[in-house]
Amino acid sequence: MAGPRSILSTCLAVLLALSGGGCFYSLDVEGKQCTPGSTEHACPAGYSCVPAADGGTGVCLSGPVDSGPDSGTCIEGEKACKADDPLVVLECSGGTWRENPCPANNYCFFTGPSGDEVDCLPDCTSSSDCGRDGYFCNDTSHHCEERGDCSPPGARRCVFSGYEAVETCDEDSRQWVEQRCESSQYCHERYTTCLPKCSSDTDCANLPDAQNPEPNSCNLADGKCLFVDLCSGDGDCGAEHRCVGGACITEPLSEATSTQGSADLDCYKPSYTVPPDEGSETTCLLEGYLTKLMGSGSLQTGETIGLTLEVFTEEDILDGNTSSPLTTVTVIDNEGKGFYHLQSGVATRQPLVFRVTDAGSSFKTTYVFGFYLRSDACAGGTLQNVDVPAMKAQFYTSYIEGSGVVVDPTRGLLLVRTLDCSDVDRLIGATVATTIPAETRFYIKLEQSIWIPDTELTETTETGWWGAANAIAIKGVVGAMAKQASSLIALGAHEVRV
Repeated sequence: MAGPRSILSTCLAVLLALSGGGCFYSLDVEGKQCTPGSTEHACPAGYSCVPAADGGTGVCLSGPVDSGPDSGTCIEGEKACKADDPLVVLECSGGTWRENPCPANNYCFFTGPSGDEVDCLPDCTSSSDCGRDGYFCNDTSHHCEERGDCSPPGARRCVFSGYEAVETCDEDSRQWVEQRCESSQYCHERYTTCLPKCSSDTDCANLPDAQNPEPNSCNLADGKCLFVDLCSGDGDCGAEHRCVGGACITEPLSEATSTQGSADLDCYKPSYTVPPDEGSETTCLLEGYLTKLMGSGSLQTGETIGLTLEVFTEEDILDGNTSSPLTTVTVIDNEGKGFYHLQSGVATRQPLVFRVTDAGSSFKTTYVFGFYLRSDACAGGTLQNVDVPAMKAQFYTSYIEGSGVVVDPTRGLLLVRTLDCSDVDRLIGATVATTIPAETRFYIKLEQSIWIPDTELTETTETGWWGAANAIAIKGVVGAMAKQASSLIALGAHEVRV
């Protein structure tokens, strides 16, 4: 009886005979069975365990496993485009994605109008070469790329990213295409085009063109022309608003009164005729106090001594020309009060603007509109007394911040006072509006002799004042309206510049 050793020897002899009489043993583990994720049946170093179709076992393959573009196991013969290199086609071979560079002037793209099959295809010359919806031919790379989602095609917009540019929604790619403005240009938001920066309203006169110009004004703070939105009729203003001189104004609810009781509004009615000016004087001598605007009115004060007063034509100021005053004078001391006297006459029969400046910082630069010198009032060299208000810097800040916003140094404060025809009594119950864009608008109320801006009020109070805080530095229209005997009366409109 043979023992275990003799049985083993017999089996080995048979096996050797079947192998052709030679001794053979394979050291290659490629294709050997393994268990994915197991340390007991793992592949040797340099090999990776690639899962088989049954999901429970795998085979050892040399080299790392490339999970491919879809982070899954690739299928033999499958092709995919390399995400970061369109000039390469990935092909699955032995469970691994292999890189195959495309020939010259070829790139990886879909082979048909649908499905996921890809291959190296010739560069495109037009979007029709793409053969697939939602793709366009990039004129630079000559590769078909997925369209964007901008709309509508041809739309334009201004962009501001440290520089100014115009973006256009390209009809083919449906992507925003940027065109930078030159350093001396800006993008006009209404016309969405690059324009040269302006220095006065004259530079903005022919926008968008000389045949069909629209009202624009030069923002002197940044050199940009801005569209002035003027109404042409009540229909432009919406319900409970009226168009007065280009400004849409809310209809007042209250009957107008004045600080003396009843309001005299006859001079605002269409039936009123301005008395003819039959004077022959072409100039007029002026003097008066430079007052401090505070409380319920203006106050003569010594604080204005040393300030500078200039007189301009309104036309120059509205155009943005602030360098050509008609006359300039320094405010002097008159019994402890700031006083001025113009040595040379000022032209009559034209609207004037007074500008107050301070070499220091106590007063804000202030432009005062609404002056007009009648020739007959200056007959025989008659001296006209005209007091001019100045704005303290602290009040300027308190009015703006009191309306709920932070002072913007590139913008300004617009204040308007409504008077009845006595030209003295302040009008109560009037509504005011402007076409100049501003952060907030308010009426001023009086509390213990202190002016308080109130954005909730809808009509003028006993102060007669209305304001707009952080108003853009352009030309616009200010208009007002009142109600008397249940009839609405336009108080007129006036062009101003912040």
